[in-house]
Amino acid sequence: MKDWRLVVGKLSEIVKSSSTITSAGEKAGFYAAARVLLADLEEAVKEDGSNAYALEKIRNAKWHIGAAFGFDIGNENSPEEHRVWAYAALNSLKSTLESHPSEAD
Repeated sequence: MKDWRLVVGKLSEIVKSSSTITSAGEKAGFYAAARVLLADLEEAVKEDGSNAYALEKIRNAKWHIGAAFGFDIGNENSPEEHRVWAYAALNSLKSTLESHPSEAD
């Protein structure tokens, strides 16, 4: 992974798509793509010194994106709520990576 900004942007697009995709196959594909991108980002952050807050936000994004697509538990919250929380996790992740420029760059 060369550019975490590109990855976070693509993840936001994936989250947005979770509100319109209805086919189980498409949901699975978008969810799988998100998981791969998040795993790559997590590996890059760990290699750069393990920013604990960034890692927490990556874990949050994994869960909320999974719940938004129906592949993880929702704890009685709607997919829309999980979309909002996924966006929040990605925005926090972006902020923390911007404040620690050497991490995941």
